[in-house]
Amino acid sequence: MTTTQVPFSSLVLYHQEIGIHRGRTVGLRDLFGYRTLRGVPFLDLARRVRDAYEGQAVPKRSGWAAQREALRWFVDRGRDGISTLDDPARVREIHARHYELLDGHHRALALHILGDDSIQARVKRISTYRHASRR
Repeated sequence: MTTTQVPFSSLVLYHQEIGIHRGRTVGLRDLFGYRTLRGVPFLDLARRVRDAYEGQAVPKRSGWAAQREALRWFVDRGRDGISTLDDPARVREIHARHYELLDGHHRALALHILGDDSIQARVKRISTYRHASRR
């Protein structure tokens, strides 16, 4: 497994829903009206989250406050603080230079809010998995 900078423009989301843990009961899929997050380009969700975080187009559902608080925890640490947290995010390469984000969602979203265009991630190569066409 290698670690590299992965551009947000090369990421899609792997999970159907993200953000339901640590007491949060409404995830980002439901907040932003997606049927599923699986296969959604990261930047599609990230732009909506950034707009809501900055006070524009805030979701009406009550779960946004908890999600915003989780994001603020990362944003307040800044780029350097985020990079020192635990392990890097994990991604899986699904095609040449195209990746599924397996974990590190709030970390990646916080970096996007901070203006970054990539995330440091551990990359699992497609050869270690069944072919991505199973989706």
